[in-house]
Amino acid sequence: MKKKIFTLFLVITLLLALFPAHSVYADVAPPQQPPGSAPNPGGVTQVRMLSEVVILSLLKSTPSSSQTQAAVNATFVMRNLGSQTEYLNARFPLSDPSGAGDGFGGNPEIQDLRVKVNGGSVKTTRITTPNESGYSDTPVPWRSFLVAFPPGEDVSIEVNYTLDGTARLEDPIVDFGYVLETGAGWKDTIGSADIIVRLPYDASPENIGKYSGFQGDVINVTPVFSGQEARWHIEDFEPDRGYNFQLTTVKPEIWLRVISETKNVTKNPGDGEAWGRLGKAYKDSITDPKGYFRDDLATEEIFQKSMQAYEKAVTLKPDDALWHYGFAELLWIFYFTFSYQGDYTSILVRALTELDTSLSLDPKNEKALMLADWMNNSLPEYVERGESGYVFLALTQTPVYLSPTPWETPTSIPPTPTLEPPATKAIAVAATPTGLIQPSATAQPAPTTQPSGSPICGGAALILPALAGVIWFSRRRRSSFL
Repeated sequence: MKKKIFTLFLVITLLLALFPAHSVYADVAPPQQPPGSAPNPGGVTQVRMLSEVVILSLLKSTPSSSQTQAAVNATFVMRNLGSQTEYLNARFPLSDPSGAGDGFGGNPEIQDLRVKVNGGSVKTTRITTPNESGYSDTPVPWRSFLVAFPPGEDVSIEVNYTLDGTARLEDPIVDFGYVLETGAGWKDTIGSADIIVRLPYDASPENIGKYSGFQGDVINVTPVFSGQEARWHIEDFEPDRGYNFQLTTVKPEIWLRVISETKNVTKNPGDGEAWGRLGKAYKDSITDPKGYFRDDLATEEIFQKSMQAYEKAVTLKPDDALWHYGFAELLWIFYFTFSYQGDYTSILVRALTELDTSLSLDPKNEKALMLADWMNNSLPEYVERGESGYVFLALTQTPVYLSPTPWETPTSIPPTPTLEPPATKAIAVAATPTGLIQPSATAQPAPTTQPSGSPICGGAALILPALAGVIWFSRRRRSSFL
């Protein structure tokens, strides 16, 4: 215990050293919404769950009180393996069945649960069970309903409800959970389970995003895509916490923009504005306003598509400062995220070139100035802030490369993009044999200003990812750049 306290004290001390009091702006993840779940028998039984089919249908539009919602339809086929009829008060959790709540001391609940047995609606009763999680004293709420299970006969239980996703307002992605472990109370193993995510458009790895679960004896369960559905299928398993399903998917409102702008450029391939909007839509699907990339395998492909769309936009509209800025932001976020993994010199130089062009066309563009300030705070060797504006040193001289501070490798590593700087601009940039090297933490001064879209600058940007290996949260957390 003392060792844990000392470790926590050390981590907090490091964080306080990195972030002076005047520069700290907290930004935490939103409260976790209640996950979907399999029903529980509420006691010892001879009834086995032969199968469960769970369909999460993401809705196009949701009320203002929710980020994104999914309509859930779950059907369970049960069979009594005993010799006598069983009458069970089966129960379905309305909140997180672990009792942990939302992580903020609250306990949001499913509000519109409806239950059918063999096709007929049944009455449900609210009950509670003791909270054994240690996180809260609030009892765990359930809906209980009486079911008769004759021996040797199949009984169908169907539940319908609306599931709120977990997301911040500005995030491009939203989380949904489904708890399989509550089905462990039934007899023997679960025969099969199908988790189906249904989107309001064709499903693909690009818009499904990241998922986890189905651990234990089942490894590498990947979805099968068909039309608007992604389906995960497993058989003959005893569910524990490792099987609980977690989906991180693109918000429908964002992907619908991708679809709309794709149609626009198909009809009007010479429309630079449409290409710019498509580039931004793709960018919005993989980054949030704080400067994060999505960390799944589809990020690379979407980045390439966004880059190609922006290239079209600035080619067709070379005098539009905003599209040059948008392109520069995309490239800079990529470079900032992945520069330590390889030689991304061309990405950095192109980002600086596009930003230089944007500010040349519109020197007072607030977004472009904020991006330049972000670059200056992070890499002052490449971007210098002078009295008359920003000077992009990497475009006029060979920058000095210092030793980088290594950090943990992310789950998705894009290869070097095939991108070259515009041939019309003379650029002198050198790279070391091992690739582009970032300045060390000691070379980073404390920022004098803090734009809302800027990340953690200087040494903090290099040390924090290493701290991520020390601190690990029980659920996904996305803290913002400062």
